[in-house]
Amino acid sequence: MRRLLTLGVGCAIAVSSATGVEAARGCQVSKLSPIKGRTSFNVGTSRLAVSLPENATFVVRRGRALLEQDGSIRFKLGWLSPSGGPRGFPNGGPLVTGRRLDRSAAPLRVKMGVKSFALGSGEFYPSSLNFPTAGCWRLSARNADARLSVIVRVVEE
Repeated sequence: MRRLLTLGVGCAIAVSSATGVEAARGCQVSKLSPIKGRTSFNVGTSRLAVSLPENATFVVRRGRALLEQDGSIRFKLGWLSPSGGPRGFPNGGPLVTGRRLDRSAAPLRVKMGVKSFALGSGEFYPSSLNFPTAGCWRLSARNADARLSVIVRVVEE
């Protein structure tokens, strides 16, 4: 599938992206396991964790609101981040980045929401992730001295 990716005002490039089964082939996604004491989160540690979808796979179906006007694929995730310390984003929360592993693609765009509530030694932050293409992606998060890296699949049906 080819789509036009807008990089800025008057600047766009054509991007090929794998879809469906192609994107899933060969992507060794992170294993999901509830975090001790934080069972709503399934990847990470008690200090920095995320709640990923089943099989660490984001599935978007054509015609759904998750496919943005610019062709990117939007999903929401919740993050558990350490309390106190430096913040990755101005409104708090971890600094999250992402890059596609199986082909070249524009970087992941992340909008981190404000802290929704505190969970003892951690704080919950909602986020919106915009993947420019389907494929195999590494998400990296950091906040204070905590670090987390996960591999996810993004597929279109």
